[in-house]
Amino acid sequence: MHCKALDGLRGYAAMSVIIFHALLHYNSDLWDLFCSLPVKDEYTKSGLWPFSVAISIFNGRAPVIIFFILSGYVLSASILRSGGSYIPFIIKRVGRIYPTVIAAILLTLVVGLGIKKFIPSFPLPSLENVIKNSLLIDSSVLHVTWTLTEEMAFALIVYPLCLLVKRYGILVLFVALFYSIAAIERPSLTLNIPWLNISLIFFICGMLLNTNLAKSIFSNKQKYLALAFISVFTIGRIYQEFSPNYILTQAILCTTVIGIIIYNKDGRIVRFLENRFSLLIGKTSYSLYLFAVPVGLIVYAVLDYSGSHRIAFGIFAGFIILAISIPLSMITYNFIEKPSIKITRAISKLPILNRVAKTTN
Repeated sequence: MHCKALDGLRGYAAMSVIIFHALLHYNSDLWDLFCSLPVKDEYTKSGLWPFSVAISIFNGRAPVIIFFILSGYVLSASILRSGGSYIPFIIKRVGRIYPTVIAAILLTLVVGLGIKKFIPSFPLPSLENVIKNSLLIDSSVLHVTWTLTEEMAFALIVYPLCLLVKRYGILVLFVALFYSIAAIERPSLTLNIPWLNISLIFFICGMLLNTNLAKSIFSNKQKYLALAFISVFTIGRIYQEFSPNYILTQAILCTTVIGIIIYNKDGRIVRFLENRFSLLIGKTSYSLYLFAVPVGLIVYAVLDYSGSHRIAFGIFAGFIILAISIPLSMITYNFIEKPSIKITRAISKLPILNRVAKTTN
């Protein structure tokens, strides 16, 4: 059953990432210092604590973790509920991800060419980088697409995992969970696919949310949702980013947030996530996430600032990017996302593909 509040959550996660990137653009020196310090010093060092507070509120890491957990939940729920075949599933996933990525990359190139006319030193990507990024082999043109490389890698394994779950039950997911924990410090266990050793655990946590065990844990826990949200941005920041302890802590906290939302249909936060604006942002969140990059390039070129209020200015620039990107994302959603999803869904139903799928299942 579709959970509308998850759409709203996805939308606000995308907005947080956009503001986070704007903060980094205007405060790259503070970010470098922030990443180099022990966590205990990030909020106490003179001149750094305002930045530390800002990027804890407008966090770019927790939202990405939420994206991955949501994908694990939604994809596995769809497969477990409706079944289908592997090849049609991959075709639909390709249609969901690639057309919008390619369109955003093309717009980024156009924007880059325009900026270069006014700023000759502005770097443009090579054709090789454009092709690689369009195929999600790297993210050198549209930097946020590294997350989509993880999404496609997971898409290749979620279907067979779901088949194993149908046959052997939840034990499969616990084995996958322990494997993903072991992979955090052993990238070879995820075939050295960049970042997959870190992100796999989040996808598996999302799959675990489709179990009766998750339902029994998170049902009737709506009163803890606000605390869970606060914990993601406080307790979840205790450890150095991307350390094993950070990954495990955020996996638990973000899974708790999403689990409570899924299994509790009432409460102020859930109702807020289901209001009209939240659902609108959620529906267009994928386009918003991607097309905010070329919009950001324009804003950064126009609003060049290096004064003494860079933290506040970064937040301001982030909201400017959002104000432009949200209407743009509505257009791209209706004219790129929806048609490509519809076309690939039709392709996935072609009789020849279903016959091939049956012979390979």
